[in-house]
Amino acid sequence: MSRKPRIVYDGAIYHVTQRGNNRAYIYNDQLDKAKFCDLLKETMTMEDYGFSLLYYVLMDNHYHLVIETPEASIDRIMHRINMLYTKYFNKKYGRSGVLYEGRYTGILILDNSYLMTVIRYIAYNPVRAELVKSPADYRWCAHLDVVAKQHGLVDVAGLLSKFDQDPQKARVAYELLVTGEVPEGKHKRSDVDKKGQKRMTNLESMFRSEIKDEAVRTLVCQRDKSKQISAQRQKFAERAYLAGFYVKEIAALLNMTPRAVYYTLEGTRAKARLMKGME
Repeated sequence: MSRKPRIVYDGAIYHVTQRGNNRAYIYNDQLDKAKFCDLLKETMTMEDYGFSLLYYVLMDNHYHLVIETPEASIDRIMHRINMLYTKYFNKKYGRSGVLYEGRYTGILILDNSYLMTVIRYIAYNPVRAELVKSPADYRWCAHLDVVAKQHGLVDVAGLLSKFDQDPQKARVAYELLVTGEVPEGKHKRSDVDKKGQKRMTNLESMFRSEIKDEAVRTLVCQRDKSKQISAQRQKFAERAYLAGFYVKEIAALLNMTPRAVYYTLEGTRAKARLMKGME
């Protein structure tokens, strides 16, 4: 069966994810993560591959990137990065064969609201994995690029422009989204819309309450296709939808496309409409 073509166009923004084959580590040490960052930086500066990195996190067995492509070139970009990193990894560790589990996933981000949800989800990956207490404590995350310019990978101006055209207001909005706090001496919380952040915090709390096992939650978010995990994913999506959460919020949390969530909820949405009509 042939693969479906990706939706590509100039200026598109994608949430890209890739994990190790059989969930094995793709980064064995800090030097591996540094090498991957070097490849990102090298590729984004090349004329034939140029792109903007808006956000990222590198976990031990997978990564998340938010990439904006001035030209419709996402497949070429990811092919180069993954191919060169696989060659590096195989040579360093004396291995051969595939490193990644299939083709990368590239979810098209169509609006700013969904982008904000994805950014918060990515920032809290290491927190959910119980590696750190806060995104600011994790070295291999875009958050430190934004607040401290640690790696110089992120197009900070491009990222903040998605929040507000005023740089100061944009930075406040970003820090409120990720940390829940306004920098000292900046605008009050009332100046920034907190509704989206609060909804995602509530959805994440519901997720932890419904699925208490951290390992299972990780598999659910990694789109594991086993029967048991798929059932857990569908059950949570249905309960979240009936609890009043939006499809795009559920999609961002579970690392699914909104369309996939719609298909998952087909019967549930009909039930919700029926219940609403009976009120």
